[in-house]
Amino acid sequence: MSYIVICTVACLASGLTFLSGFGLGTLLLPALALFFPVEQAVAAAFAGAVVGKRVLRSVTMEGIRHLVAGLLVIVGLGLVAGLL
Repeated sequence: MSYIVICTVACLASGLTFLSGFGLGTLLLPALALFFPVEQAVAAAFAGAVVGKRVLRSVTMEGIRHLVAGLLVIVGLGLVAGLL
């Protein structure tokens, strides 16, 4: 049960980063400090921020690649059809 509460609080803190403009570590550290000793909370917030940044970069870059590829296909089809 406590794992569910901790995960829920961590997810809410990470969700607030989109609304508040603060970084993940800024909001996640106080949330984790409620459940763990400060040293462990700092280490967990650091690990979460590093993993989150890598996942966000890969998701974002993959999305950009797909968008660019789609636009290139549309432009190529337009050139072949003589529309551009």
